[in-house]
Amino acid sequence: MTSSSFNYRAAFQLGHDYARYVADCLVDAGVKAELPPLEFAETEADRQRFTEHEKDVITAAGVLEIKSSSRVFGPKPFDYPHPSLIVDTLHGYVNKARKPVAYCIVSQATNAILVVPVSTQQFWRVEDIYDKQRLLTAEMLIADKQHLRSFSELVAWLKSKTALHPASMVKPSITT
Repeated sequence: MTSSSFNYRAAFQLGHDYARYVADCLVDAGVKAELPPLEFAETEADRQRFTEHEKDVITAAGVLEIKSSSRVFGPKPFDYPHPSLIVDTLHGYVNKARKPVAYCIVSQATNAILVVPVSTQQFWRVEDIYDKQRLLTAEMLIADKQHLRSFSELVAWLKSKTALHPASMVKPSITT
């Protein structure tokens, strides 16, 4: 079995479904959120463009990157059962033209959402992690559990930024 047997199209669709879930949760909480349409990369140039410019969920305070996890956890940071978590690939993060303001991690088992503010990036570390689905090793950005925030904290932060700059699309950071 090779990495080419990984179903990227299905993975992108699943990721988009979780991005829609987070956008819907934000709207339900009173935060304006936009979900860009799902696109598939057909060429290497498309993949490079997506890496640089893809935005999972857009808010007035900035872009949110959405990641789903097979891990079981609840809505509070102390519910997360591990000492650390994968935030993103180093390659994906470094090559983004516009960095997200936060990563939302959604439990596929519970639909709970936890948040890693990009303002904590200085505390992240890089580890080589073997991806059993794609059958490859990648440099991954790892954050310790102490940097997790709840979805309700993200909502409050987004509302505070929107109240200060309603039409703004600036790139602030969630403070810890």
